[in-house]
Amino acid sequence: MSAGEGSGDLGGAIDAYETAPAIMLACEGEEMVLASANEAARAALGEECEFGRPVRELAPRVVAQLTEAFGEGVVDRVYETGQPVTRNACRLEVPTREDGPVEAFWDVTVSPWYAGDGSLRGVLAHGIDVTREVRARREPRNRLQDVVSLQDAMLPQWLPVLPGV
Repeated sequence: MSAGEGSGDLGGAIDAYETAPAIMLACEGEEMVLASANEAARAALGEECEFGRPVRELAPRVVAQLTEAFGEGVVDRVYETGQPVTRNACRLEVPTREDGPVEAFWDVTVSPWYAGDGSLRGVLAHGIDVTREVRARREPRNRLQDVVSLQDAMLPQWLPVLPGV
């Protein structure tokens, strides 16, 4: 292995962080001040991506939806327990410039972020878009509902009363 390859390669680690398909944020303190965001997170935040500001100011609508999904005090729980908290398939309405908000689903994890001295520095937030998978799981259910509705529509509203039956 040559220098710059393999384990311990800071350039490689930064490249992996930057090009990961997941949204990754590092937020300092309980105020969740944005300290770092990978390329996917910067693209999602767009012009609002400003380091040194609390995430709740940068994306208040998304933060409110995540708070609803996780419950109040998720950052406090991570600080108190030192354990990550994950919610799968969080439903978010993600703003777009063209068509307004779009429904999306994300697996989101909030983990503790430790400083070099072992103290808790903040939290790491990691999100993976699972919209396609969630919609694929919903599709068979919707097809079954369509079949049942069609069957119901084809059945008569009432049955004739036949003498002697």
